[in-house]
Amino acid sequence: MQTAPVVLSALVLSMLPGVALSQPCYEESAVDQRQLAELRRAVEDACPCSSFDSARDYGRCADDVLERALAAGDLRPECKAQGVGILETATCGTSGVACARIAPASTPAFTCSIKSESSCRGQSGGTRLLAARPPGIGSDGPIRVRRPRRSVTGGYAETVCAEQTHCADVLDWTGGTCFDVREDGPYEPGVRTMTITKPSAVDGEPRELELVIWYPAPPDAGPRDEAERAIIDAPVDASGGPYPIVLFSHGSCGYPRQSLFLTPWLATHGYVVVAPPHPGNTIFEIATCSGAPGSATERPADVIAALDAILAENADASSAFAGMLDEDAIAMTGHSFGGFTTFRVAEEDDRITAAIPMAAAAPPGFRLDVPSLALIGDVDSVVDNDGNVAAYRLSARPKWLVNIQHTGHYAFSDGCFPGPDCDPPLVLTQAEAGPRVRRWVLPFLKVFLDGDLSFAPFLAEEAGPSFDVDAR
Repeated sequence: MQTAPVVLSALVLSMLPGVALSQPCYEESAVDQRQLAELRRAVEDACPCSSFDSARDYGRCADDVLERALAAGDLRPECKAQGVGILETATCGTSGVACARIAPASTPAFTCSIKSESSCRGQSGGTRLLAARPPGIGSDGPIRVRRPRRSVTGGYAETVCAEQTHCADVLDWTGGTCFDVREDGPYEPGVRTMTITKPSAVDGEPRELELVIWYPAPPDAGPRDEAERAIIDAPVDASGGPYPIVLFSHGSCGYPRQSLFLTPWLATHGYVVVAPPHPGNTIFEIATCSGAPGSATERPADVIAALDAILAENADASSAFAGMLDEDAIAMTGHSFGGFTTFRVAEEDDRITAAIPMAAAAPPGFRLDVPSLALIGDVDSVVDNDGNVAAYRLSARPKWLVNIQHTGHYAFSDGCFPGPDCDPPLVLTQAEAGPRVRRWVLPFLKVFLDGDLSFAPFLAEEAGPSFDVDAR
């Protein structure tokens, strides 16, 4: 179903102002988002949902926590209504369930209410229901549908979200599908390295690349290495697959492991993530990396060589990845200069089937001709967001531009340099921003690499107060 585009309302490239008491809750402030999240945690600590047999008793307990937060200044008075709304729409002490409704012709596209399980239409147990195709996808759209589409009557579908106790989580983190995108997937993340040598794209000299590869490993593969956030040299889970490929390009003066909040996590959801370094433009050459000559030419060639190498592994009967990769489902993503690289690789290599530039350095004239998800932070002081908007407008459909509010340039990496882009509490911390990035990346990949349209509701424009979304 095609939805009408919305006008971006917060592409303001400046520091967030302080929070004035006259400002509506959530309107301009990362502080409000953080205080509401802290309220939820405080209520869960003081009033464990499973310990109540009476909704009235739970309400009294939760209301007491709310009033104490207001009295202590831990929640602005303007946010009281939002706090009450979060706590009132809970299953705690009731016999009801969180019932998600997806209604593609309505605004908002998904809602939630507490109902009896029998009155919540659809299957129980967190079944993901598809109510609409995402914008830009027709019945003969550019993806392979591997799962049957569930018919929807009456213009909406409802399903029981058995794992969620609060409608706030259903709306913010499941897109009305009951699938919580904050969680790990069914696999353990494995990680291994592979070294390849290729000629330099600038002078033909040998260029050594140590690729970092994250991949789905069996659930019992062993403990995760704390630093890697993955199991080193774990076996590939042969029960799944073939697995789609995600290529990742690090930022200028970055390195392949710069975004571990994302790369090994994607492996738990069934993706093989391949990240090459870009020698001369990594953190290990910190004194000279920002001005490394030839980086713009070397980077796309590095990524294409990495893709060639992993596909060779797929064809090698002796490789751990033999026959485990889907060569027709390949996404390109990257951060900052890696976002620039994403545009270039998608342009140069027709094996790329989807693209996700993140806080990209996007010069004039850039565009994408594959399904794309452009992610930006609204206080980015490092790259020009206008360039990303211009590239989005030039790009082919289907496409999304998502502005993650109250974040800067480093929302897409684990590290952060002090400055306007990394200035809590006015902007979100890395821990707060990471789940918001994943909330968009995973559904986009599920739809456009896996052909799983049950994730389509996540791509609706009415995605809540944390995001400004344009979808065409």
